[in-house]
Amino acid sequence: MLNGKPAPPEEVALPDSILDGNQIVISFNPQLTPGEQILTVQTTDCNQNISPEREIYLRIAEHFAIQMLGNYPNPFKDETRFAYLFTAPAEEMSLKIFTASGRLIRNITPNEIFDDANPLSADYHEVLWDGLDEEGYQVANGVYFYRLSATAVGKNYTIDGAIAKVK
Repeated sequence: MLNGKPAPPEEVALPDSILDGNQIVISFNPQLTPGEQILTVQTTDCNQNISPEREIYLRIAEHFAIQMLGNYPNPFKDETRFAYLFTAPAEEMSLKIFTASGRLIRNITPNEIFDDANPLSADYHEVLWDGLDEEGYQVANGVYFYRLSATAVGKNYTIDGAIAKVK
């Protein structure tokens, strides 16, 4: 149920077969309006055992936004992680690292983010910077600037910040 109303059957997809008799993946793709939504889930197995109801609270964003949650550690010694949140899916994203003089030394794109299955999704994400420049050399101690950029619905969004490298 969504907001107390039964889900329309055309929005729910069940697999033809399952690999594991203990779990099943059900796809539910409703068109949601911005704001708070409550998804209520209850299941029945082949022996007519009924699970307790579980409520899942959703917040649907009205517009795309980037929330930069910071990087840690900062200052960093060898590597640092940038944490961000997209309120809606992005079409493209990049994290660019610049020297204090403005020279681009690293451009991290989704192809280089291996520990996140979909860094463009509407969700919390982390990007690891290993402290290396584009040529694979460790960067020197000092202050660096970053720009997290994303494109969504044809518009560009950016957030800038500063980080420090120390030994």
